[in-house]
Amino acid sequence: MSVEFTPVMVGGEAAVIWFGWDFDGDGEWDWQESDTTLPESFERALSVGAYPWVFAVSNSVGEYACITNGEELVVHPLTYYLRLDGGAIPPYDTEVKAATSFADIVGYAKGGGGIYTTSAAGAIVEACTIVANSCPAAYDGAGIYCGTVALECKNTLVYGNARLDESSSDVAGTLSAFEYCLAPELSGIGQNLAVDPMLVQSENGEWRLHKDSPCRNAGTPQAEAPDWMIGAVDFWGQPRITQRRVDIGAEELLPANGTLLILR
Repeated sequence: MSVEFTPVMVGGEAAVIWFGWDFDGDGEWDWQESDTTLPESFERALSVGAYPWVFAVSNSVGEYACITNGEELVVHPLTYYLRLDGGAIPPYDTEVKAATSFADIVGYAKGGGGIYTTSAAGAIVEACTIVANSCPAAYDGAGIYCGTVALECKNTLVYGNARLDESSSDVAGTLSAFEYCLAPELSGIGQNLAVDPMLVQSENGEWRLHKDSPCRNAGTPQAEAPDWMIGAVDFWGQPRITQRRVDIGAEELLPANGTLLILR
């Protein structure tokens, strides 16, 4: 699997004189450069496993910063193995490494079947539809799990996600991170909805909004929309904003035929 890392520097002095990435937490810099500008992103091929990556950077006035992320980047195997005489070696992806109990697998897999964030500040989830994901029965947030992280989640629909025991769990964690979103757990929190979004599954498996969906015009007001939305299109190539508010989710419903729009 190829994983993309995107570093961001903020502050009064962002002139980089050195940076280093340790992608697998082995104490060796896998990528480092001096007298350079910070690239927009890095790609790294990772096999199945959990990776405690480290990023460090220093600037032209002698300041140094280092971020260590303990095993929160997890590449899951397609199949987990369970045997009473297994080796109990994460990630339990072969018979030799098989877990010896379901608890081992649950503890490794964690929550957040759709999106799982904990210790990386600045994460953004916007204008997404997150449906039909799952997580282990002992965890929460099969759609989005937001831990102790400065996550910003806006205009996103999270619905129909569940634990493996089929109990509903769409979002969990720091719910104040959600704004102009829809999920059952967001009732009474900010400008969010906690109702049935009226999703319709097409013949090819795509989840689309019904024309009467409450997600229509329930997102960010056009005057507050981020710059990227102006002139942008949705997942299906339709204009991202067709009326005075964006729709919640990855789809923007078009006005019905014969609709008269009055702009003032």
